[in-house]
Amino acid sequence: MPCARSIAHILLVGWLSVFAWGIFYRVYTIKYKKLVAIHSVLAMVGAFALTGGMWLYNLNPFNWNETLVMILFIVGGSILLIAFLLFAVITFLTEKE
Repeated sequence: MPCARSIAHILLVGWLSVFAWGIFYRVYTIKYKKLVAIHSVLAMVGAFALTGGMWLYNLNPFNWNETLVMILFIVGGSILLIAFLLFAVITFLTEKE
């Protein structure tokens, strides 16, 4: 059942990750605020592209070329992966209390 699996991934990417990042940024003080802004932009672009690509891959309501849909899927996932890696770097750049 690919649609249920896609919904689970969309919820994990769109809700759980953003929630965890928000809690972290609320609790800790980050030294370099520009990295947080870059992380936020990458995360949102990646999440929208990945979930949009996943939706098109599973349903393809516009009958788009499969290669185009796969590229959107891969690019979105790659951008989101970069956002996760940047968040890992940011966790080491917190100010000591």
